[in-house]
Amino acid sequence: CSCPAGWTGPQCATDVNECASDPCQNGAVCTQGPPGSANYTCACPAVWQGPLCDVDVDECGSSPCQ
Repeated sequence: CSCPAGWTGPQCATDVNECASDPCQNGAVCTQGPPGSANYTCACPAVWQGPLCDVDVDECGSSPCQ
């Protein structure tokens, strides 16, 4: 069988765990989307941002120091 995205196995009945490859970086937590969706989200620590939490937040960018 040629399985659609998000599914695997001999009869395409097994949901792929998109978080198994550890796509989120810098200590982020990966949460898999609904079964068969082929989606995941990364919850980034405070100093990281971006879809994979691989973009460093510039804490001085907003000029917090007076």
